Amino acid sequence: MPAERYLGNEDARGGYGALQYETVMGQIYDQICQTNTFDPKHPPFFVLHSDGDNHGGGAESYYTCNTGGLVNLCQTDPRFQLITIKDYLHRFPVDPKNTVHVEAGAWAGADNGDPQFTKWFSWAEKDYSPDLNSWAVLTAFQNVVHSLEDAAHERGLVDALKRLLYTAETSCYWYWTGQDVWDAQVTNAANKGMDMARTAIDNLLKSNKEMTGPTIFVPWVRPANPGGKDWGQGGLIDAAREATFRTFVHDISGLKKVTLHYHDANGTSKKRVEMKNGGAYPSHTNPSVIATQYQAILPAGTGNIRYFVEATDTRGNVSYSPVGRIYIA
Repeated sequence: MPAERYLGNEDARGGYGALQYETVMGQIYDQICQTNTFDPKHPPFFVLHSDGDNHGGGAESYYTCNTGGLVNLCQTDPRFQLITIKDYLHRFPVDPKNTVHVEAGAWAGADNGDPQFTKWFSWAEKDYSPDLNSWAVLTAFQNVVHSLEDAAHERGLVDALKRLLYTAETSCYWYWTGQDVWDAQVTNAANKGMDMARTAIDNLLKSNKEMTGPTIFVPWVRPANPGGKDWGQGGLIDAAREATFRTFVHDISGLKKVTLHYHDANGTSKKRVEMKNGGAYPSHTNPSVIATQYQAILPAGTGNIRYFVEATDTRGNVSYSPVGRIYIA
């Protein structure tokens, strides 16, 4: 269930009184009534996001004055009512014939909510990216932890490693890019974990019981809109016509092959291309373990495709990335 970015951002920043629900949301109510497009089986439903305790969202006034004002509004204005997602879907089931395109994106305060999540990801075109460095380190450390967990290794060690892994995954270490103390935190967690896990890894590899496939970072494509316009450094720019697919992959047993699979929207024309090994990401944080970069380029005119990455380790274990979709003009 998607959240409404603008209304949610205003709610999180100022709450009721700053957003004025009756005026802003009332415009939508008035419009559908005036145009006679109100569907009583599917009334408008707004999901407001909150930025946690940031920017006053967790202040006492937010939960008393602001929330109190919203509750009072719903009690006195017949146009609005509070309802949970579960209850809404129970009362107003989704029409299976209705489809809606929802674009992913960050909250409005982070790079204007761009769908590339640049604030936590950075641009691959830069000579060095602290964000990409941390993703490469995290991808490798994830494979270490998951391999030991899958092999039912000693519970105490695995639990300690998972705690370090979960700590390393906090978004703060990507959001505050450019500050050394933040940029190194993912590496610090991974290095501490590797010191704890090294003997266990060696024993697992010697036992031939390593059955976990490679860990694949979700593939990304640059430019994001090949052949059209793209949001780049400095604003809207013309995108290159070819598309470069990139990912990070790691396996404690070593990698044998990484392949990009793609097919047309109907699944009738299936193709594959072996991805080029770009070596380990050139880290500045001295990690004990880091993933390998892979990339493949598809030419202009490839069209509307679905794609995914397949990776095989030296023991024959196989993993697949999620399926993505892109149109290459």
